[in-house]
Amino acid sequence: MLDLQRRRFVRDRTQAIQRLRSDWTQVDPVAEGRVARLDRHRELRKLKRITFGEGLAEQIAARCIRELARDIEDLNRRIAALDAEIAQLLADHDNPLDDLHGAGTNLAAAVIAQAGDVRRFKSASAFARFCGAAPIPCGSGQTSGHHRLHRGANRQLNAALYRIAIVQARHHPEAKRYVARKIAEGKTKRETRRALKRHLANVIYRRLLTWADQAPAMNLLT
Repeated sequence: MLDLQRRRFVRDRTQAIQRLRSDWTQVDPVAEGRVARLDRHRELRKLKRITFGEGLAEQIAARCIRELARDIEDLNRRIAALDAEIAQLLADHDNPLDDLHGAGTNLAAAVIAQAGDVRRFKSASAFARFCGAAPIPCGSGQTSGHHRLHRGANRQLNAALYRIAIVQARHHPEAKRYVARKIAEGKTKRETRRALKRHLANVIYRRLLTWADQAPAMNLLT
């Protein structure tokens, strides 16, 4: 529930930023284009005091932008509070992904929340299919043996695996060696990334399975 609430707040903040940019562009596109991040405190502080002129349209635009800036600031506070609460829960209940390279606090919480009690899966393969990390064979003739992405299953878990795989492929020594070996076998970069995601699904399944057996309070995070 906390993970879902956080994603809702992040979505609302993104929408508020988009609306603010749209309003600002109509009045002063040059100034709007100079600001890369509208969720930062420094920029929001300026936007809460912004003015454009004495005309009716300028006054209304300024008021809308100031209100949206306050909304974004409030959502920043709510997201930060949830981040702290989720981090504390993970610390209190022994985060099973704590030392998994690329799995930060929020990503670990998302994986735990979306996976639920992994004891309901009969095997690591069943969990990988639930994650959408079990590639589907496709092709024939010269393309025989190729696989495509499984677009079903839980997209949040699939996205989490993707992010962890990207980080590990760039910075984790063992993952880098794994990627190099797959490339040497003739795999494409995309196929190699899918293979790494499948491997990570197995790793995460084993960790969550051990954690579920040892931590009966895991439903606090689901």
